[in-house]
Amino acid sequence: MSKTNNEIMFLKYKSILVLDGTNKKLLKLNKLLEDKVKEIKFNNDIIKIEELVLYDLIIVDLDYLNFDDINIIYNNSGINIPIICITSSLNENVFKVTKNSSVKNVLIDEVQLEQIDLYITLALNERKKIELKNHHTYNLESAKLFYKLQEIKLTKYESDLLKILILNKNTILTYEEIESKVWGAKKCSIYSMRNIVNKIRDKSFQSIIKNVSKTGYVFDNSEFY
Repeated sequence: MSKTNNEIMFLKYKSILVLDGTNKKLLKLNKLLEDKVKEIKFNNDIIKIEELVLYDLIIVDLDYLNFDDINIIYNNSGINIPIICITSSLNENVFKVTKNSSVKNVLIDEVQLEQIDLYITLALNERKKIELKNHHTYNLESAKLFYKLQEIKLTKYESDLLKILILNKNTILTYEEIESKVWGAKKCSIYSMRNIVNKIRDKSFQSIIKNVSKTGYVFDNSEFY
């Protein structure tokens, strides 16, 4: 069964509430989720607590809603519904709000919104494990790779590189993007990056990471589900 079918089977039982009044974001979220979840409701204001409990997850646009209003949900509701926040940029107020344990992820819209289905899955604490080839699995929560029940030991750079590709599944990451995300301010040559990719393959299997000639790498998980 393909990844998409598996994901729909899981998400189709979930009801999502989106608190946002920005038409562009609403249209994009609706397009990304309408065929995958049981229900997606859009509201441009805070709703009553008794209505909130009808939903499995809440998506909050921090650029649109007042922080004081959002804190009503976070601190005074007495419920623990997973929350995903979206924002155009990170700032001190965002960090203050998202200290609450209900907030599972803060996504930078336009950058990470395309992967909203994966982040919803993670936030709902369901599919923590991706089934790969030949009895290999990847745990999304611990960011560890396994063969059957045995962990495959990866170095820090091997682990970080594989994780960033998996979190950006089906998206080609250029050498420069991988270098920035994994090595930060440090430099990494294409030759060194290729060696790390090959070591990951040697420890698992060849098609876990695919080459994109003269561009970068991609984790294409369509064949694994």
